[in-house]
Amino acid sequence: MGVVAIIYESRPNVTSDAAALALKAGSACVLRGGKEAFRSNKAFVAVMRDALESAGLPRDCVALVTDTTRQSAAELMNLTEYLDVLIPRGGAGLIKNVVENAKVPVIQTGVGVCHVYVHGEADLDMAARIIEERALKTRQFFNTIAEHWDTLSREVLGGFDLAGAVCDTMPEGCDTSVDLGCGTGIVLERMRGRARQIIGVDGSPRMLELSRRRLAGVEGEPEGVSLRIGELSHLPLRDCEADFASINMVLHHLSNPENALAEIRRVLRSGGLLVVADFDRHTQERMRLDYGDLWLGFDEATMARLLHAASFEVVSTTRYPVEQGLALNLTLARRL
Repeated sequence: MGVVAIIYESRPNVTSDAAALALKAGSACVLRGGKEAFRSNKAFVAVMRDALESAGLPRDCVALVTDTTRQSAAELMNLTEYLDVLIPRGGAGLIKNVVENAKVPVIQTGVGVCHVYVHGEADLDMAARIIEERALKTRQFFNTIAEHWDTLSREVLGGFDLAGAVCDTMPEGCDTSVDLGCGTGIVLERMRGRARQIIGVDGSPRMLELSRRRLAGVEGEPEGVSLRIGELSHLPLRDCEADFASINMVLHHLSNPENALAEIRRVLRSGGLLVVADFDRHTQERMRLDYGDLWLGFDEATMARLLHAASFEVVSTTRYPVEQGLALNLTLARRL
């Protein structure tokens, strides 16, 4: 492509990833990262430039902008005689700023989308292993942080009673209620007594063990509770098994929220209710690293579109401000 410039935010792994992809594509690259990781970025680029020279390639195939002010970003956007294309990598605010202000041609990326593209001539077994490894890493992440999950949640939610807000939407006389991505069982605990049977589903064995301890206090399955391990894209429930379902602070961890919502529709009876609690759209990239987020929240319109595509009717949406400049949308929907 020629000379590619990449403007990105605080994650230093983008420095090596972007440079490697540009070189693989036969392009030189100009990298402009955020001030938070400047020293790391500088060290990575120095190593890469030395490696290029030792391989007989020009050191300047990879260059780093050492000025991390907004002015340097603005100037980079206008270097039409030096740059062939500009790629913003980060939150919606950064992408919007580059798209609206750059004179250099821009490749506009999606926000928080993770996917695997498989070439027609690729090894399909290898592609399957890549996807399986991604799922395994996600499970390992949640197994690792399970013991600290409640503390991490409180750092974000503060005093907001998410479990109470979810349970307040449960219908009277509910027979079977399911919490998907149940984590350590906080919502399940509050569901007790509001439904004849409650079901918790999670992909992390460690999270399910903590749920079991919270609900039973002893070894064995808690009475009236079924804890099941499974992926949200292939739920371990029968068709139309549940009257009420909740999925809380989970969709932003999924590469394909659409698939999960379609699967939830399968396990809900006709007219059954679903409550979705998730972040409103934000631009805090650190949430990817600290909490394993793939999506930086969903605004009300996006969530409504996702639910409609899965044959749900939105009943109500309530927005709750929480900690760290974030907000939570609680969306109640009915299965059509």
